Amino acid sequence: MVVLYNLALIAALVVSAPWWLLRMARAGKYRAGLRERLGRVPLRIRAREKRGGIWIHAVSVGEVLAIAKLAEELRREHPQLPLFISTTTAAGQKLARERYREENVFYFPLDFGFAIRPYLRALQPHLVILAETEFWPNFLRLAKQSGVRLAVVNARISDGSLPGYRRWKFWLRRVLANIDLFLAQSEEDQRRIAAIGARPERVNVSGNLKFDVKPPQKTPLSEDLRRRLQASAAFPVLVCGSTVEGEELALAGSFQALLREYPNAFMILAPRHPERFDSVAALMSSFYGGHLPGLPRLNFWRRSQLPTDAVLRGGVLLLDSIGELA
Repeated sequence: MVVLYNLALIAALVVSAPWWLLRMARAGKYRAGLRERLGRVPLRIRAREKRGGIWIHAVSVGEVLAIAKLAEELRREHPQLPLFISTTTAAGQKLARERYREENVFYFPLDFGFAIRPYLRALQPHLVILAETEFWPNFLRLAKQSGVRLAVVNARISDGSLPGYRRWKFWLRRVLANIDLFLAQSEEDQRRIAAIGARPERVNVSGNLKFDVKPPQKTPLSEDLRRRLQASAAFPVLVCGSTVEGEELALAGSFQALLREYPNAFMILAPRHPERFDSVAALMSSFYGGHLPGLPRLNFWRRSQLPTDAVLRGGVLLLDSIGELA
């Protein structure tokens, strides 16, 4: 099965290569950290004297935030062990570097042996912790073979992914056997993880780590917006966070309709993916001037270009920096 999986992975990479290259050329997506993803361990990691620590993989911003309490506890309980953080997305990478220092953070390698082995040799981790359900067969197999203990925290199986996992249960059982401990978000997730092939005695319930995330403290951004919204008499204020492609168009139309009844309404928009900031800005700008018949004029500002004298009502503010989203 390992050979078949690798052949399928190579075939998928070759077939999809034009699409990946196009995305890199157009939006710069996936270009960041490409050498690290291909197995080139950055010098900042190789230069570290300490080995044999803990490696936490957090896919994106949400997972980086979710593991905060866990990372804090690990550092308190094991101060002598280095703690490394890997991410998949550029937004997650930026936030992780801000929180855990650049010399401890890197991009997660692609699921090929040539990309994985250099990291296992360089870090020599005692423990690898995967946030949520990141089941990379080659990574799990090679990590286990090198003597690493493996755990999955905040594990969940969604309604949509469950049928697919069940279809491959005969193979997943071997993959999941590499994992020493699953900490599921709920009892239902515990049942589902066991149902797709994990050993039941290795699956426990620990709750959702995201519920342990401390509420955000007051920041200069939030305080500035609060003051300006109050001064502008904006009401109601809508916050639309973590939006994806297609949602902003619907929100723009609905918000313009809302302005007919509430002309002082204000919407704060925070797209999920930073590489979409410019395209979302272009889309929202197209609504400026109320080009739709019978709908009010829609003001639009980007946070990075917000005039100091702007009256924040009857319009939309786009938060267009990663730091503001986290």
